[in-house]
Amino acid sequence: MVDVLAVGCHPDDVEIGMGGAIAKMVRTGISVGIVDLSDGEPTPRGTPEIRAEEAENAREVLGAEFRTILNMPNRYFFDSVENRKKVAALIREHRPKAIFTHYWDDYHPDHIQGFHIVNAARFYGKFTKTDMPHEPYYVPKIYFFPPVHMHPTLIPSFVISLNEEDITKKFKALECYKSQYGGKLRQLHDYLSSSVRQYGKKFGNPGGEPFFSKEDIAIDDIRSVL
Repeated sequence: MVDVLAVGCHPDDVEIGMGGAIAKMVRTGISVGIVDLSDGEPTPRGTPEIRAEEAENAREVLGAEFRTILNMPNRYFFDSVENRKKVAALIREHRPKAIFTHYWDDYHPDHIQGFHIVNAARFYGKFTKTDMPHEPYYVPKIYFFPPVHMHPTLIPSFVISLNEEDITKKFKALECYKSQYGGKLRQLHDYLSSSVRQYGKKFGNPGGEPFFSKEDIAIDDIRSVL
């Protein structure tokens, strides 16, 4: 069992979208598991073995409890009953309090399909009379990290504040993916750093990462609004 299940389509999606938040969660005692729907291959410079090693190194940097890479084919996976059940089985096994995954709109078609798969898998998780393993379970909360391949003006539902340690771990995790970025790693760092610092500056913190919800968010601890 984990508190949070972070689901991305490819190794590095979760780090880009919420690497700092995962580092903060782990630092504050929240357990996190990472799921990649595909191994991300083929790519121009990678191999499945290289991608798996890079993903595991990034997991260690962030401190996630585990990382599971599913076998959905990169570039060609779709929202299907089979894929929904694969994710739902992991949900039923790990029983997280919240899922974090892709925003519902993006130029990358895999990311859009990933959103639909995970969103449906949340519902499938509570099925009875099914061949899916483990006991039925419905995840109470689902949140979405922002799109990478499009840059709309979005108003987040909330921002998770980050300290310098969280920010450092986010970028150290991304640096594990050398096969993907090569000489463009500095460019990615600068782009993401600008966003992280901007969201932090709004609230007087070193950094921040935005998240979105389709559902109302209840405030249980009234002190958190102060």
